[in-house]
Amino acid sequence: FMPVRGVLGSDLVALHERAGTWKVVSDPFTGEDVVLVRAIVPDVAVIHCHRADPSGNAEILGPVYEDEFKARAAKVTIITAEEIVDEDYFRGKRPSIHSEHVTAVVHAPGGAKPTGMYGLYPADFEACWELVSG
Repeated sequence: FMPVRGVLGSDLVALHERAGTWKVVSDPFTGEDVVLVRAIVPDVAVIHCHRADPSGNAEILGPVYEDEFKARAAKVTIITAEEIVDEDYFRGKRPSIHSEHVTAVVHAPGGAKPTGMYGLYPADFEACWELVSG
């Protein structure tokens, strides 16, 4: 769960309490109310990266955003990679996503398209628009 204060006093609290996804409790340190948000446990996370080894260690260059959290939270994590590297590549390096959180690795050059891949290719906004506009 994640403790959150910013939603207290909003209609969202009652809605989520009825759904069983949030709970208001007393903070044991301050006595103030805090909302506990139930952890999200996705069935599958698919994460595209710059490089991965066959074991699932993955390197994301540039902003990582929430990718490591997705890999840790999901029941199954599939890494797609622009490049597959030898396992020696990660010796002495901290991977962006560690193999212990990865179920499968797929070699997928250009796999982020039509969105962009940091340092490799830009987003194709026209193609993105075509996808969402039907």
